[in-house]
Amino acid sequence: IYIPEAFIGAFLGRKAENLKSLQTLTNTRILVDQPTAPAPPGRRPVHLAGQPAALTWAQQIIHQRLVEEMGPDSVIGLYEEGMAPAVAAVQEQNF
Repeated sequence: IYIPEAFIGAFLGRKAENLKSLQTLTNTRILVDQPTAPAPPGRRPVHLAGQPAALTWAQQIIHQRLVEEMGPDSVIGLYEEGMAPAVAAVQEQNF
């Protein structure tokens, strides 16, 4: 998925506590690419790995947090730009 650069700090949290908490809660692995990774302007690639149900759950939580941080209009704009979150089920992939 691609999340807005402006959301990275809130997504990760202090000392990546939010990221670690989300991984534990959903039993997924989440990798946030460096700003230099290829991505649409203003977006950062985020890779999710885990069981299909866990990936869906993690994606829903990320979407909810985006709405809370950026507002519903901003998230709708992401969809209109073709940036709707999408997760491919990855079975036990190591980063």
